[in-house]
Amino acid sequence: MAISCKRKDILRLTLEDYRHFADQATYGFEEAAKFLYQQCIFTARDLPYHTQLVPLAVIFAVLGTSAFVVGILNKLKRWYWCGVFGESYGFAVETQFARDVPEVLEWIDDGPIPSIIERAIFTPGRLQTLQTRNSAAYKGLYSILLKEGVQDFRSNTTIDALTFFDEKIDIHHIFPQVWCKQHGIEPRRCDSIINKTAIFGTY
Repeated sequence: MAISCKRKDILRLTLEDYRHFADQATYGFEEAAKFLYQQCIFTARDLPYHTQLVPLAVIFAVLGTSAFVVGILNKLKRWYWCGVFGESYGFAVETQFARDVPEVLEWIDDGPIPSIIERAIFTPGRLQTLQTRNSAAYKGLYSILLKEGVQDFRSNTTIDALTFFDEKIDIHHIFPQVWCKQHGIEPRRCDSIINKTAIFGTY
């Protein structure tokens, strides 16, 4: 039976269907939220793709506690980040939902690698085009910095979940825009993610 994730399919659900799957679906979203937190995605504002949350929740709902086996969890991380940096959830998301869920579940059961991983490409030149939170890859790189233990370069303090909220962490320029302009650095390079990092916001 083919999987379909269109709005019309949701509207066809009966009350009995909802009651039957409500707890399992809720569990899936709760575990997906915990997974994202572990990836240092702490706020909805910094979530690369809201749309990718749907298949992630479905996968957790289907796998249950087996999702926390190290090998399986590593596969989920690989799939997730390939989706982010491959920028696969910016369009045709319903088709992507229907493809990813069965492919990821089959892969976890020692099947072939999902197509989203096989076709994921991220070139170095893309870095200079990532300038705002409108890009999923921009948000993804920000989260990777946090996950790798980035330090606030003015205080030398490692940024973790506690300092993220206590110190109002956000993305800021490393070399200020004024300085870049004075030294002939073009805005495209100055404002890109390569000149930004997580910095305390309480100075």
